[in-house]
This record gives sequence, C-alpha cells and structure tokens, in this order.
Amino acid sequence: YEVERVRLRDATRSALEQMTQRTKAVQEVSKSMQQEGVRIKLAAARVEQQAMGGLKSLTEQVEDGFHVLRAVQDRHALQIQDNRQAGSSALQDLRDKVQQGQARVQAELDKNFQE
Repeated sequence: YEVERVRLRDATRSALEQMTQRTKAVQEVSKSMQQEGVRIKLAAARVEQQAMGGLKSLTEQVEDGFHVLRAVQDRHALQIQDNRQAGSSALQDLRDKVQQGQARVQAELDKNFQE
C-alpha cells in the first residue's frame, strides 16, 4: 500500500510539475504574443501617421496647383480681354482711316469733276 501511495504521490507531483511547466510555457507564449501585438499596434500607428502626413502634403500640393491654375486662367482671361479691346480699337482706327481716305478720294473726285 505504501509503495502504491508513494508511486501515486510521485506521479501526481510529476503531473503537477509538467502542468506547471506547460502553463509557464503557455504564459510565455501569451506574453510574447501580447508584446508582438503592442509592436504591431505601434507600427500601425506610425504607418497611419505617415500616411496622414503624406495625404496632408498631397492635399496641400493639389491646392497649390489649383491656386496656380486659377492665377494662370485669370491672367489669360485678362490677356484675352486686353487683346479684344486692342483689336477693337485697332479696327475702329482702321475704319476711321478708311473713312478719311474715302472722304479724301471723294473730295478729289468732286474737285476733279467740277474742274
């Protein structure tokens, strides 16, 4: 009976030691996984921050591009308006000169006709 009791006690102690070792191993794995999870979360936060910085920079560049485009469009609109006014003015000057030329020719014709 005593031998059986000792054998059972030793078997129980051995089983408990194995369970303790396995529990410690599982706890180590769990701790390692938690630490890896924290590292992954930090890396994800850094990536997100970099992405937001890149997006902000891209947004600023696009806005700057739109401002430049608007300025160019405004400048071209002013140039078109100036060219239109200059063309209209030149056309009116040409009309005036043609009328003056016609008037001179008519006056010459009238003068020559009367003579």
